[in-house]
Amino acid sequence: KRDASLNFLRARSLSDFAKVLYAVGQYSLLGAGGPLATNWGESAAFVRTDDPVLFPKESYPETLPDSTSGPGAPDLEFFTTPLAYKEHGDIGFDVHTYALHVYLVRPVSRGSVLLRSADPSDCPIVNPNYLQAPEDAAKLIRGVRLLLKIAQTEPFASYLDHSFLRSDLDHGLHLKSDEELLELVKERVETVYHPASTCRMAPQEMNGVVDSQLRVYGIDGLRVCDASIYPWIVSGHTAGACYAMGEKLADLLKKYIHH
Repeated sequence: KRDASLNFLRARSLSDFAKVLYAVGQYSLLGAGGPLATNWGESAAFVRTDDPVLFPKESYPETLPDSTSGPGAPDLEFFTTPLAYKEHGDIGFDVHTYALHVYLVRPVSRGSVLLRSADPSDCPIVNPNYLQAPEDAAKLIRGVRLLLKIAQTEPFASYLDHSFLRSDLDHGLHLKSDEELLELVKERVETVYHPASTCRMAPQEMNGVVDSQLRVYGIDGLRVCDASIYPWIVSGHTAGACYAMGEKLADLLKKYIHH
């Protein structure tokens, strides 16, 4: 609404290029921050879909299965970006935009990564199996509803032009039914940057790939230390647990070397 955004970073004109050069100077030469100081995901929040304040029973009567790791753990993450986009940035918009995103941090649906053949050069068979569990879709719909409510609430509402009803933008989504929002979720759902559990730590008889010492079953001298060994994805960002895992491996290797 204020005719200003970071849209110029996808430079399409001489004016945009001039703004980019000025922003580079601000950030690199003057150390004054500016547009390039953005970390892109500029704000975030973790919530639970059974929070009675955010999702009151009179509006959300269905009790959804709890997939979190505990009573204080979230199952949705919200965050904002200073530009709207689709397909991980491959699709942008020619107008000033702002984006609200919702992620299901601990889905119940389970996909798979399987060998295609005995030839190691063959690509694996990857099936993310999105929304196999109906409660995953139901939780995402709740998240979309809450974001749409935020977009209609001050102070954020004043920054948006709610009369701009172009079909490829989302101003009218708050008027949609749950069935229509389900179709939107199906169309847009995708893995972001937290794939996990494709090489999970578990006993071998439970189809585990690594043991508690991060050793791959059946292969001497090989250990795995990344998010792929999570038995289940964590209820939040995967990086923190990866740092802890790295510390664990460092301690294991120190003991191994000293003995």
